[in-house]
Amino acid sequence: MDYFAIAGAIAARYVPGLVTPPAGLTNIAAATATPPNALAQSPMVVVWANRGDWVVGASEIRDVPAEFLLNFYYAKHVADMPRETAALHKWLGVLRDGLNGQMKLGLGASGVLKAIVTSWQIGVLTYAGIEYDGITIVLHVWAQETVTLTP
Repeated sequence: MDYFAIAGAIAARYVPGLVTPPAGLTNIAAATATPPNALAQSPMVVVWANRGDWVVGASEIRDVPAEFLLNFYYAKHVADMPRETAALHKWLGVLRDGLNGQMKLGLGASGVLKAIVTSWQIGVLTYAGIEYDGITIVLHVWAQETVTLTP
């Protein structure tokens, strides 16, 4: 299973041309599965493979459920709570709906069965030692791959 391809496919759903920002807010500057050394601009989306399992049953199909984190870095944390909180609440629905209609991420032939948002959290995210107000979206990806079982 190519976890980097999955992370890249998730990030691709959040590039500026595919996302409409909430009214009055700046659009996402970039979305990537290749984390840069520093965030040059914000808002920015970075997708990480977080954890997963390998489940081998009696057949030659291995289930490979995995959890990915989509971190939305809105702006540097400057303690303007009313403005930041309102903006993050407005962005939450946009980020949640980013996978609508693309549950297989364009990777169905590679074994991805579905990817869905399972939870989210608003808070301060640290990236390269700098604090940002942001949102972490947790996505669960169900996938399968063929394995050859030998005795």
